[in-house]
Amino acid sequence: MTARTARWWALAIPVVLAMLVGAQPATAQPVTAQEVAAPYVSLGDSFAAGSGGLPLAPGSDPRCLQSAANYSRLVAADLGLGLTDVSCVQADTESFHVEQFPGTAPQLDAVSDTTELVTVMIGGNDNSIYGNLARTCVAAYVLRPEATTPCLDALGGSPPRIDVIEPNIATVLSEVHTRAPAARVVIVGYPWLLPPTVGCAPAIPMADGDLPFLYEVQTQLNATIERAARATDTTFVDMAEVSRGHDACAGPDQRWIEPAIGFRDLSILHPNAAGERAIAEQVLAAIGS
Repeated sequence: MTARTARWWALAIPVVLAMLVGAQPATAQPVTAQEVAAPYVSLGDSFAAGSGGLPLAPGSDPRCLQSAANYSRLVAADLGLGLTDVSCVQADTESFHVEQFPGTAPQLDAVSDTTELVTVMIGGNDNSIYGNLARTCVAAYVLRPEATTPCLDALGGSPPRIDVIEPNIATVLSEVHTRAPAARVVIVGYPWLLPPTVGCAPAIPMADGDLPFLYEVQTQLNATIERAARATDTTFVDMAEVSRGHDACAGPDQRWIEPAIGFRDLSILHPNAAGERAIAEQVLAAIGS
């Protein structure tokens, strides 16, 4: 790596990492959860919130970075349903049971016996799966760009275990069913973020040699979510197959996930507007709309 390139990365990496893990706005003020019951409730993390997509949803907690065009709002508009959206950047399954930020209610509090439809997108932040991998892989690539598998090396050759989070997901889905026994409950799997073998560094600052194990992590995460769905009689929406070729290394008009460099909006390693539309379409198809 040249001295000029090293200086560039020294300036860029703090910004890239902050975007990858979804840094929260410093000026956000506490707000309370919505009190008006709506027939449709959206639960989940930054993928459900559409974090990075602007403008933010009117009236939403700015700390949660909910996009005005996230998939739940598109689904609600198509179905003509009122929506309570409590999805939030950095949420994990614990956020369903306890307040994530001061002044916010646990996400499950939005679900009641009058709820008719619940969509969920969760799991990627449990055990800091995506956040730790993003930080580790980007930093490892920047520090050792000549290495074949710098990220896997930094992890000691052992990718994170994913199956351990299955009980967490199954528990929140069971609780949703208990609170809303008549509701249709749908959990959405994650679209492909990265290609399986050949990447696009520096747009995605990760080594090609690390992509196979990262692809396997994505595969295991979706398989874990699907098993939890089956165990709780929940509809699983598989985004993996339909998102092939639409990862962050695809061309600007094909990608559903934005890269870290050369992005068109701030949805870095998250669904962009096209990605949120694609998720909405799959949810609508799954519920027979």
